Amino acid sequence: MIEQVIKRIVERRGISLPEISMVDGNTVGALGVYLLKLKLEGQTSAALVYKTDLEKLEMGELCDRFEVSLDHAILNLKLKVLGRQS
Repeated sequence: MIEQVIKRIVERRGISLPEISMVDGNTVGALGVYLLKLKLEGQTSAALVYKTDLEKLEMGELCDRFEVSLDHAILNLKLKVLGRQS
């Protein structure tokens, strides 16, 4: 379910990803964290996502910290794909 929410956010940023997945969360100190993996054209990018941010997403809210992490992962993925094409 959360992957569908993330997919819609990514599509609003102008990119269509065939694969978005979440790696099961772990607790680091007092924080729950997940690894968000994005794949495009054989390239993978990942971002660390906090459980609290995912809970906000599920309630329909956006979180600045999540948006920065997602934008960084998208940019990294785009650079990898462009580097592969040249």
